[in-house]
Amino acid sequence: MVDTKFEYTTSESPTLVQMATLTSDGNRSVSTGNALGFTNNQSGGAGQEVYKIGNYVWEDTNKNGVQDLGEVGVKGVTVVAYDNKTNKEVGRTITDDKGGYLIPNLPNGDYRVEFSNLPQGYEVTPSKQGNNEELDSNGVSSVITVNGKDNLSADLGIYKPKYNLGDYVWEDTNKNGIQDQDEKGISGVTVTLKDENGNVLKTVTTDADGKYKFTDLDNGNYKVEFTTPEGYTPTTVTSGSDIEKDSNGLTTTGVINGADNMTLDSGFYKTPKYNLGNYVWEDTNKDGKQDSTEKGISGVTVTLKNENGEVLQTTKTDKDGKYQFTGLENGTYKVEFETPSGYTPTQVGSGTDEGIDSNGTSTTGVIKDKDNDTIDSGFYKPTYNLGDYVWEDTNKNGVQDKDEKGISGVTVTLKDENDKVLKTVTTDENGKYQFTDLNNGTYKVEFETPSGYTPTSVTTGNDTEKDSNGLTTTGVIKDADNMTLDSGFYKTPKYSLGDYVWYDSNKDGKQDSTEKGIKDVKVTLLNEKGEVIGTTKTDENGKYRFDNLDSGKYKVIFEKPAGLTQTGTNTTEDDKDADGGEVDVTITDHDDFTLDNGYFEEDTSDSDSDSDSDSDSESDSDSDSESDSDSDSDSDSDSDSDSDSDSESDSDSDSDSDSDSDSDSDSDSESDSDSDSDSDSDSDSDSDSDSDSDSDSDSDSDSDSDSDSDSDSDSDSDSDSDSDSDSDSDSDSDSDSDSDSDSDSDSDSDSDSDSDSDSDSDSDSDSDSDSDSDSDSDSDSDSDSDSDSDAGKHTPVKPMSATKDHHNKAKALPETGSENNGSNNATLFGGLFAALGSLLLFGRRKKQNK
Repeated sequence: MVDTKFEYTTSESPTLVQMATLTSDGNRSVSTGNALGFTNNQSGGAGQEVYKIGNYVWEDTNKNGVQDLGEVGVKGVTVVAYDNKTNKEVGRTITDDKGGYLIPNLPNGDYRVEFSNLPQGYEVTPSKQGNNEELDSNGVSSVITVNGKDNLSADLGIYKPKYNLGDYVWEDTNKNGIQDQDEKGISGVTVTLKDENGNVLKTVTTDADGKYKFTDLDNGNYKVEFTTPEGYTPTTVTSGSDIEKDSNGLTTTGVINGADNMTLDSGFYKTPKYNLGNYVWEDTNKDGKQDSTEKGISGVTVTLKNENGEVLQTTKTDKDGKYQFTGLENGTYKVEFETPSGYTPTQVGSGTDEGIDSNGTSTTGVIKDKDNDTIDSGFYKPTYNLGDYVWEDTNKNGVQDKDEKGISGVTVTLKDENDKVLKTVTTDENGKYQFTDLNNGTYKVEFETPSGYTPTSVTTGNDTEKDSNGLTTTGVIKDADNMTLDSGFYKTPKYSLGDYVWYDSNKDGKQDSTEKGIKDVKVTLLNEKGEVIGTTKTDENGKYRFDNLDSGKYKVIFEKPAGLTQTGTNTTEDDKDADGGEVDVTITDHDDFTLDNGYFEEDTSDSDSDSDSDSDSESDSDSDSESDSDSDSDSDSDSDSDSDSDSESDSDSDSDSDSDSDSDSDSDSESDSDSDSDSDSDSDSDSDSDSDSDSDSDSDSDSDSDSDSDSDSDSDSDSDSDSDSDSDSDSDSDSDSDSDSDSDSDSDSDSDSDSDSDSDSDSDSDSDSDSDSDSDSDSDSDSDSDSDSDAGKHTPVKPMSATKDHHNKAKALPETGSENNGSNNATLFGGLFAALGSLLLFGRRKKQNK
């Protein structure tokens, strides 16, 4: 029993690693070495030496009978050794993966080595080639000798036999499918050889004579494909009696079976030329049909391909949208239209007239012995949508959260790149908006802030469909809708503004704890544009307030109450001083309750009462005149002019009553107007005793102009009269004097009643002495108008407008009211007394006249 294992260092030389032989007597012989010679042979018993024969079976690809570099061993070939004398088989083996083999345990002698079971289709290469017996081929059977050493020269070379396939491509001018004598070959025709599975094996082109050949082919079935030469059409395929003369068509099958096959031919004839094309137009109504008003599109690229997808021609539509491919043979073609920029292909196959419908961007056109001008394509300018969502961003994070809802009714404006308004829409009940029918391009979208809201922060998150793009953003449309333009808003916080209007009784421009608010002062609020946005009046405590205001700039205007004067402004801390009649204020995320204003009342003692006193004074003056004239005659003269007028003067008093400021006291004085004075009749009765009181009292009137009267009294002989009345009237009237600067119109309607006194004026001569005409000066006093300026001395005030930054504060309101009633009453009584004196004097004078 033999166990043999080979290893090879090259494809040509197998190496025997170890061989063990078990002999019949139980001894074991081990040999090691390589296929080219063993280095050690051992036998376990007394017997003759044994050796090995062998070596190699290889594929002799170049058929030269010699092992060449790169030629490989052949596996699975059976090798049998026979004793050449006895013809007895002495060993058998099979070549391994590398083509090596060994037959061991052979004694010296001649042996015949035979190779069998060669791979199918292989033949034996020539033997005994070259001068190296270890590298040549010994053939399938040869005798070798073992003589004291191994013989490793028994090799066999085999190869696959190769054959040719091909023949001829010609121009079949008469299109009969048969090669005729006058028909010539077509050069440059591509012919492709494929195996049974369609794998390309080789490609050749026909030579100048139209010949082609595939060489070195094994037996088998092959497919041959002819490429139609440009400008030709395949001729008719025939199966005539002479297979070497007919045409096998564009694709045929060829078989090699131990011999060349040179019968595969193909004929072609020159193809007639035709045209294919037509029209590319703008299908404005998108109906897929050419309408009379629709125009062609110029510059559109159109590509013509053959059935195999190979580009044959490329052209562009002319100014009218026309195109045409010329010089085409019968056949099926593919036409491809490039979509022009800014357009979309229209619908395909509308209607029954293939001459006016659209074939799409890729279609098939067939030419069969005539032109084909029906391949058209329509396009329209595509439109897209742009928009998305306006929502209430309750958490102000600039991102749409699940629980946040849309805001309806928000105006959204679409503009082009030149800021021209294109469209305006409003968000629906869900906050959604959309601009439709838009072309590719860049657009500007503007969101109008909804009333009561503030824009949220602009974010650039990972999800462009969820973030806020702000009030103004840019959107790009490029062959698709853009529904990512959103804007978030949150409800705007509202603030309040206001505070206090008070009666600044001490005129120091500061709110004191004892000073009270002024009711019903009108306060107006203007926005930054100067538009009135609110009007109110101070309440019973002098408080006012404007609510629901956004952050921003405002102006507050206080309307000055009648009869009051603006107090000084900005005299102290912000929440206690007066800010003036007009105040600019800025609200920034907070309320402002620091906007105050104060007013005070001018004290003028003139109230009406003054006026009255004056009138009286006048009457007095007359009396003076009389007094002077001690002699009756004089007194008269005076009396005329003045007395009467004076008495009338009372009427003045009435006018005074008007004194605006202190409406209260005045009313009384009017009553004094004593229309009585007119009713002079009384004077008669009085004339007597009265005389006394008169002169002096009159003098008082002068006193109006300040106590002059007294001096007059002296002039009068009538000591009596003086004493009394003087004292009274004078004192009072003086106090008033100040205010009267008013000089008012002196209502002195006095005029009237006088008529009476005239009678007296006889002795006029004296009257002169009465420079007392002073009395008239009293007329001044009439300036009852004084009553108006009750305020008294005036304190200069600062300007009525101020701009401040304000903070919250609260203040108490003081009460308003006049405190001059006492002095007014005094004046009133003085006037009454003076008038009474005049009447008495007048009566006295009448009596004297009588």
